[in-house]
Order: sequence, then structure tokens, then C-alpha cells
Amino acid sequence: MSTLTSRRHFLKNLGLTSAGVAAVATLSSGAEMVKQGGTLAKEEIEKLREAYDKLDRRTQFLMRAMAVLLGIDLYIIL
Repeated sequence: MSTLTSRRHFLKNLGLTSAGVAAVATLSSGAEMVKQGGTLAKEEIEKLREAYDKLDRRTQFLMRAMAVLLGIDLYIIL
């Protein structure tokens, strides 16, 4: 009877270990994707900032006025 109990105990531990390894693998790949997404977002913000700086003064003023009217505070972001 003790061999049956020890086998069950072993299989239970094996199942828990497998689940733990799968969870760690998923979390590590998810963390890597978040890092890549953050890098891409920073690059996109920098491109938008450069494009905004290339606009003339009148267009910048109109964009700010629209943002204020819409309740979006882009001036703080930019």
C-alpha cells in the first residue's frame, strides 16, 4: 500500500512541478513582450514628437486649441 501512496505522491508532485514550469515560461515570455511593447511605444512617441515639431506655429496652435476643446491635454505629453 505504501508504494501506491508513494506513486500517487510522486505523480502529484510531478504535475505540480510541470504546472509551475509552464507558468514560469509563460510569465517570462509575457515580460519580454511587455518590454518590447514599451520600447516600440517610446519609439512611436518620439516619431510623433518629431513630426509635431516639424509643423508650423499656426498648425501647432490649432492642434492645441482642438485638444483643449476636446478635453485632451496633449501639451503636457508633448
